[in-house]
Amino acid sequence: MTSRAQKALLARERQLVAEVRAPALAAFPGSAHVPIWCPKGGTGKTTTAVIVSQLIAELRGEITVLVDANSSMESLRQRVVPLNQPYRDTFVRFCELAGGEQLAPEWSALAPFVDMVGRLRVMTNAAADPVDVERLHPDAFGAGIELLRRAAQIVVSNLGTSVASPITQAALRSATTMVIATEMSQDALELTIEAVSAYAGEPMNVAKEPRDWPDSITDGRFKDLVENAVVVISPARDGRNPADLEGYVNWFRSVTKGGVIIVPRDSHLLKANVIHLDALELPTKLAFLEVAAAVATQFRNGPNERR
Repeated sequence: MTSRAQKALLARERQLVAEVRAPALAAFPGSAHVPIWCPKGGTGKTTTAVIVSQLIAELRGEITVLVDANSSMESLRQRVVPLNQPYRDTFVRFCELAGGEQLAPEWSALAPFVDMVGRLRVMTNAAADPVDVERLHPDAFGAGIELLRRAAQIVVSNLGTSVASPITQAALRSATTMVIATEMSQDALELTIEAVSAYAGEPMNVAKEPRDWPDSITDGRFKDLVENAVVVISPARDGRNPADLEGYVNWFRSVTKGGVIIVPRDSHLLKANVIHLDALELPTKLAFLEVAAAVATQFRNGPNERR
């Protein structure tokens, strides 16, 4: 890379950092809730959740919480918390206590549930019984998110792959911004397009087998989330040429206004270990800064009520 190109990238980094820091956050009850979601596993959803929440926490200085609402449990904590750290109490127990109004929105009370990673607060189910995670009631989940929105300014939730699960719908009902984290592969993009179009109230089928989406997600209640969603497309593991999939990418550009960001391949992210921001290659860091900036521009919005 030439010195001129390097200087241009560093200038772009400074610009994006300023954009992440700049937008004003609406006062409570407009505290931000940002679910990060994809209907297909292995598309970089957890990686996106970890990096974006870390960037927001470090650059904005506001209390930011990353919660793992994914029933696979261990995936998030392994990417953000050093392995030698003892397990904390579980997010599912936190939600149950919040649902029973047994917790106050004060960090002295919430500390047993939290791993601190730099300025980011992380809540996971790494030590939970999978049965307890699977049976978490959406009302309890909603109560947990509501309590965190009182204790923090920004809540990022890492969701599972289900489109219509009660937990996913509860997360989207309280969302101020949705991030869709898919990958540059035909099957992932097709499945994501089908799910996103269903959320927009205009279900469509891209694959050969038609899907019967439930009325609870196709009635248009999530249309505004789709219209303002931020789409993150990570590199496919098979090295597919992005030019072959440009039609799918353009569909997202035409449907969502939050931005479509394509993440380059990164040697650090290919390793199954803790993600360190300072170990990311500069083009990768710039891509995720674009995501964080796109999310941050929506922080000035007020509370979102969907039923």
